[in-house]
Amino acid sequence: MTTEHDGVLESSGILAHKTFWLAVGFGLFALIGFVVPVPMSLVEVAEERGYHKAMAEKGLSDSPRETAWKAKLVIAITIMVIVFFATDAMPIGAAALTIPFFGYVFGLDGPRPSDIAKNFFSDAAFFILGVLALGYAVAEVGLHSRIAALILGRAYGFRRPIFTLTIVMAMLSSFISAHALAAFLAPVMAAVYYGSVKAAQQKGTIQGHDRELAKMLMIALTYAMNVGGTGSPVAGGRNAIMMEYFSDYGVPMSFARWMMYGFPMVPVLGLFVAFYVMWMFNPKVRDLTPGIEAIKEELRRKGPMSYGEKVMAGIMALLLVLWIVPEAVGMETRLGIGGPALLALLLPPLFRVVDWERMLRGIAWDAWFVYLGAMGLGAFMKYTGAAYWIADTFIDVLETFGMNQGLALWIPLSLLSGTITNFMSDGATTALLGPIALNMGLLSGNAAEPWASGLAVAFSTSFAHFLIIGTPNNVIIYGLGRYPDTGERILHPADFVRYGLPIWLISLAVMWVLTFAIVFSVVGFPEGLLKTAEAFVDGG
Repeated sequence: MTTEHDGVLESSGILAHKTFWLAVGFGLFALIGFVVPVPMSLVEVAEERGYHKAMAEKGLSDSPRETAWKAKLVIAITIMVIVFFATDAMPIGAAALTIPFFGYVFGLDGPRPSDIAKNFFSDAAFFILGVLALGYAVAEVGLHSRIAALILGRAYGFRRPIFTLTIVMAMLSSFISAHALAAFLAPVMAAVYYGSVKAAQQKGTIQGHDRELAKMLMIALTYAMNVGGTGSPVAGGRNAIMMEYFSDYGVPMSFARWMMYGFPMVPVLGLFVAFYVMWMFNPKVRDLTPGIEAIKEELRRKGPMSYGEKVMAGIMALLLVLWIVPEAVGMETRLGIGGPALLALLLPPLFRVVDWERMLRGIAWDAWFVYLGAMGLGAFMKYTGAAYWIADTFIDVLETFGMNQGLALWIPLSLLSGTITNFMSDGATTALLGPIALNMGLLSGNAAEPWASGLAVAFSTSFAHFLIIGTPNNVIIYGLGRYPDTGERILHPADFVRYGLPIWLISLAVMWVLTFAIVFSVVGFPEGLLKTAEAFVDGG
């Protein structure tokens, strides 16, 4: 529960007791990490799946039990961090930094400090930093107003802009980097919000901020972009990984075939996101037309694009080309996604469109720390065997209840991958669960396998809604979504838990009904798919 006093949002009720939640978080860490016995099944996974051997070679473990204990420790760290994120018990950046700290203390990967540090810094780290800088620079020169006019220029009232936003963003995110779109559009939504609220204040219908409206727009934006990840193979690394797995099993899938299965639910999910935010939020301001019109009027006064806007538009276009084209044509590039993103830091000061010192102050560093922490946590879960043990335990439960074929298999697999992806990157989740899911599909004997089980895993990893660390989209919207007049953040980490869990379940349910039950049946699967994969696997 929250209350507002003099424009400042304050926690009330049980969430206001930060010291209590700090004690709960650290207490759970100590209990799970040092009191709860190490499960024998975790010891078996460490020994039989090679996790102990890998850690022993690094000098990190003397026995499978010690490896299993470290995996249990990673689970304890995960639970502790979730408590901190959900309750704001400490600043979110500081909470994320507890992950590398405990990684150093307990030697979770490598005997040298640099072995720990490498898990928290990668190509993706530069990408997120560049995107945060890009979002600041776009807003600083005012280009976000032109983007808003382009997308929402013909949408008036309250419902129509929301539906336009969620459906268009979901479909765009199937083909264009959703992370880049998040950086461009977070300031746009803040501008639309502010213009609408100012118009309401002038009419005397509202005083102060309408925080429900601000949160509604940001939540609608990030969740619409999340659900667009099912639409095509270029929508994310998770999809590319699954496509590679299909090839490894001798049943490659074409770009068009993927879209036949995945894209039909994208606009539908965008529609559900719109209905969801209108159901969950009750803003005082019910007309976004003034905000949209204010932006258009500002653009009319400004006239043609300024030098700064042209430069930033060129930088945006360049980045999109460097991000999209190599992936779309299947071409490897040494630039990755982090290399082009660094241009967002280098080019604006070079062309003198933003001040370097101001840009450094404007970057949401704590949002960046959150993503670094998420990458490290995912690496620890993977290397210690914690993630595999969770998946293996879940699959044992499925087999116990005979849930190993068709919908009875696809639904639990999507639940598992949809849950894990909120704690690890979508690519890592797909890489971990993909081989397990495809093998389970083959063993089921269903004619739709192994494609159906693989798609169930890949599609559900797009629904990283309920933890801020689940996807860069959440991190970027959190970092860049600020009230234009005060600079205060619009969203809090706990908002992702509060609003994310229901839409996570809704997204999964839509996929189960629309995709698993209808699209899979209507589109169908190639004749002999299962036999081809079985023969390929049997042939080594």
